[in-house]
Amino acid sequence: MGDKGWHNNEDQRTRPSKLPLATYLISKGEDILMRFVNGGVAQEILIWLEDHQFTIVAADGVEVKPVTVDALVIYSGERYDVLIHGQKNPSKKVYRFILETMESIHWNWGPYEPFKSLGNLEYDNVNATEDDTVDWEHKNCTLKNKCLIFNCPFGRFADKYPFNCFSPHLLENVREVQDFDLIKADKFDKNFDERFINMHFDSHVDGYMFAKPHGMPYFYNDRLDDIAVKCDPEVCDRPNHAKYDHTCDCFIHYYFKLNSIVQVRSFLITVVINDQ
Repeated sequence: MGDKGWHNNEDQRTRPSKLPLATYLISKGEDILMRFVNGGVAQEILIWLEDHQFTIVAADGVEVKPVTVDALVIYSGERYDVLIHGQKNPSKKVYRFILETMESIHWNWGPYEPFKSLGNLEYDNVNATEDDTVDWEHKNCTLKNKCLIFNCPFGRFADKYPFNCFSPHLLENVREVQDFDLIKADKFDKNFDERFINMHFDSHVDGYMFAKPHGMPYFYNDRLDDIAVKCDPEVCDRPNHAKYDHTCDCFIHYYFKLNSIVQVRSFLITVVINDQ
């Protein structure tokens, strides 16, 4: 968290007070605004804060009507702005942010031990000693009083878990939609561009494997061949190529016309084990 992760999970579990974890200050009764960003490649992250809730106020920079949850899941590239309400009478000086991966099955279908990481929320006006206790089990969540998780990768948790899900599609824009004609249109006759993108394996898109350009495409718009490998279906046998067939490595990009309405449809196979 905050670019101060700690690779040794045993250290985090047994002596977090001795680690140089990212620390964020708060005062009694103070509200602070934080932005969570997942800069990872593939892992979703489940985020908790001991004895505190998150009030989500923006998603990917768009303000939404506030929703209060006990924890949130954030996927690669997502951003959420959350309010944290400081306790008026905190019982501890330091409360832990707990970040967890959710997979129990590895990409090679073997067992996978979820990784956990920590950060600190520290009350700057509390005279108490930091200790090594961490609420790894989320003791406030019970089967009679389930915690609310935002952005689950499935509709609901199995019944044996003390969690309920809040889907992100239930978020509401805080501002009224202005372009009602665009929203209500049944079909678009002009300047409409629809793309279907098939995503599979690791970095494969439409059968191609993404290869980074050797310069900034914006400055090589008319001569991309100077810095990038073109995606050529005559070179890459997309329907039959092996998973890591590097004849399919190329710079995947799309051109859109100015002022056009672009609809992107993607297909991605994701396997989530929920222990039903």
